[in-house]
Amino acid sequence: MFAVFPACLGTILGAATVYLDRNQVLENDVLNFQILARELTLSNVFGGGREPLWPLLLAAPVHLLGNDSAIAIRLIGVLGFVWLVVASQLLIRELFGSVWSLVGATVLAVDPWLVFESARGLREEATAGMILFVCFLLARRQPTNRSFLVLFGLAGITGLLRWDAMVVLLPVLGLALVRDRPSARTWVLGPALVAVLVGPLLIANYIEYGDPLYHSNIHAKFFRNIEFHGQPGFITSAEAARNGFAGPPITWTQYVFGLHSKPTLVQRAVKSFETIPFAVVNLAVFTPNPPTGDSLWSFGAKHLSGLGPRPIRVVELGVLSLIWVLSAFGGLLLLRTRAWAVPATLVEIILLYSPIASVIDYRLVLTVFPLLLVSAIAALHFSVPRLAASNWVPRPLRSARKQLNG
Repeated sequence: MFAVFPACLGTILGAATVYLDRNQVLENDVLNFQILARELTLSNVFGGGREPLWPLLLAAPVHLLGNDSAIAIRLIGVLGFVWLVVASQLLIRELFGSVWSLVGATVLAVDPWLVFESARGLREEATAGMILFVCFLLARRQPTNRSFLVLFGLAGITGLLRWDAMVVLLPVLGLALVRDRPSARTWVLGPALVAVLVGPLLIANYIEYGDPLYHSNIHAKFFRNIEFHGQPGFITSAEAARNGFAGPPITWTQYVFGLHSKPTLVQRAVKSFETIPFAVVNLAVFTPNPPTGDSLWSFGAKHLSGLGPRPIRVVELGVLSLIWVLSAFGGLLLLRTRAWAVPATLVEIILLYSPIASVIDYRLVLTVFPLLLVSAIAALHFSVPRLAASNWVPRPLRSARKQLNG
């Protein structure tokens, strides 16, 4: 019975936030998905310049409710949040037992930032749930040939939900192939399954836009304009203000490697291992708190819809540093276990977003928070029972050892 508590709590808090924020207008990104869902038919599932799975999930409420579908869209975002809580709970229970899984999943379920994000009606938390679920499947046991096909299938489905999440998962699965050495046929069938799943999207993009990766590359234009607008050879600041996607087309490879020097990329990559974890945990732990004076579960878009969290105070910096150290230590411990995919995925996400870490809305790297939480729990799980066994630790902590190992 207690196992369902975090999911139920997340559902209640997410639904309450949807109700409290019901009069807020959907954000532009959500409105774009609403339009795609409204225009969705069997003949154009793949197309429209975005990954099709989220508009497909929104299609039924949008067609049934029309312009009144905002609350339904937000509730679908809440379901994505609950899925993230469940997937994280499965992973933590597999690694550390039921007690730790309840604690970790409850932390996620009551986190005000995650609750707020769920009520925006966006796909990030559903995507994070898919990533955590793949990590869970890899941690259960050594994958068989059949389970590898399931993993690659999940990666392809995740790519139809959010492309960059698949970009993160495929190298992890490649490492799993090297590590676990399935049959040669699996090496071929796994990537082939991914190609079959995402192929229609790539073909539709090429037919409609002349670029198979248009759904991803269009965002390279956006970040190029954010970073370089007003400079010689780029669009003016006024043009960028009118249309963030203005200007000639560009691919992610051209944006990252063509517009930045190698020293700049290395510097940003190193810096991002501080910037991204600190910013994400700052949002998750501190940003929703007073002095805003708003309801804890309805602090509204005016507090969190900017590019990032507010400046970090000195005391908060100490707490964030402690969490960072715990997570780094736990990640190193997990590398030696079947849960190696957790720190590997965390590192990949940070590196993938390092070129744009200073300008993104941190919901794009929301997956970092549950991965950090799992790593921090690994450090505590390793350390607390050993501390409890030492003579200088208070008796209550020593008596809690068996519960912590549950």
